[in-house]
Amino acid sequence: MIRRATIQDRTRAVKVLAESFDANPAVNDTIISDNKRNQRLIALMEYVFDTGFSRGGVFVTEDVNGVLVLYDPVLAPARVSDYFRQLKLIHKCGGWSRMRYASSKDKKMASFRPATSHLYLQMI
Repeated sequence: MIRRATIQDRTRAVKVLAESFDANPAVNDTIISDNKRNQRLIALMEYVFDTGFSRGGVFVTEDVNGVLVLYDPVLAPARVSDYFRQLKLIHKCGGWSRMRYASSKDKKMASFRPATSHLYLQMI
């Protein structure tokens, strides 16, 4: 059975996401690969969870071994809190030196998304 995640599910859900996307090329392109890589991976997955959670779009299995981050970005547009989360992500995960690259990549991906209501599956 799948249910909407609660804040109490955050720690386990972040761990599941990190384990699931550890070898994902897009994830590895986003985070700096150094001696803090695992911390950076966790920071990225916390960002994914928190962003989806703020939009009511994180779902988990009853045992929290499965996690789905799915929401409509048109119905839940970016808020000020999202920008603070992004700054925290840059600081903890990608590094300030990669900010221009990450911004360019995000703009390119956004150009492919429809302007109409749709479901966005995070991290695929």
